[in-house]
Amino acid sequence: MSVKLVGGVVLLVWSIFLGRHLSRGMENRYARLEEAISLVELIKRNIEAYQRPVPDILDSYVSEKGALSGLCELIKQRAPREDFEKAVPDLPEEALELIIKYGQELGSDYASAEVKRSEYYVSALREFADREKEKMSKNERLYKFL
Repeated sequence: MSVKLVGGVVLLVWSIFLGRHLSRGMENRYARLEEAISLVELIKRNIEAYQRPVPDILDSYVSEKGALSGLCELIKQRAPREDFEKAVPDLPEEALELIIKYGQELGSDYASAEVKRSEYYVSALREFADREKEKMSKNERLYKFL
């Protein structure tokens, strides 16, 4: 009887920690996504309001958690995809694709076109973030149930 009780307690504790760990991972992914959106919005505002060159904007970006600061350097260098994946491993795949495309197109046009391009990517990333948030809330309930 005591072995079953200990096994049950271990299983219960393990499932609680697993649920919290998975939930925290999803929250980190969503936080990186929000940070990527704020980066694109910052670039847009700097181009629109101050007509700053893109390399200067990327140099001046300081991430709160430091995770996306390296991303700015990769965008400037037009680095390969593998480098982006290593720099921000917890950014969702679809969002990473959008950021890479945005980085490849960034700085190749007049300011007005750059602003429109930035608005498009903010919108696309926002749509993806909304889907991720919905998925996160559904999964969070599932993990809490576990």
